[in-house]
Amino acid sequence: MAPADDRRTQLLDAMADHVLAAGLAGSSLRPLARAAGTSDRMLLYYFPTKDALIAATLNHVAQRMAGMLAASTGDVRLPPDRLLPLLVGLTLDPQFRPYLGLFLEIASRAARGDTLCRTVGAEVVEGFLVWIEAQLDVAPDRRRTEALAILTEIEGRVVLDCLGVSR
Repeated sequence: MAPADDRRTQLLDAMADHVLAAGLAGSSLRPLARAAGTSDRMLLYYFPTKDALIAATLNHVAQRMAGMLAASTGDVRLPPDRLLPLLVGLTLDPQFRPYLGLFLEIASRAARGDTLCRTVGAEVVEGFLVWIEAQLDVAPDRRRTEALAILTEIEGRVVLDCLGVSR
């Protein structure tokens, strides 16, 4: 990896930590620069616009969560009735709370017309759907439908959990 790529990754790691702790509301350019130990001008050297910076940070957060999920599930394909409870248990684990809170914030902003959140949110969801499809032991023509059903169930449970409603 080139030194510029290393530095970009270091910046993304620090900004991802900040966004997970502070949410999007506390993530304007200056607080992100402080969290990354640099200046706002230097961030714009590595990321051409604030939107590109936020998008890269949110995608970095999503990649982290995907890595955590992959490490927990292994390479074994499972039928939907076994994969769903496994993923629900993982996503409701306290270690995932900051990730899910951030995702709900992204979804809320997208619902209010924030085009960046809508775009990034759609990319993140598509990535998770593809990942869930790869974990499913079903016929290829059923994978997308099953993945959508699983993701819908997980997201519904996450919303209820975040609101303090247990099932």
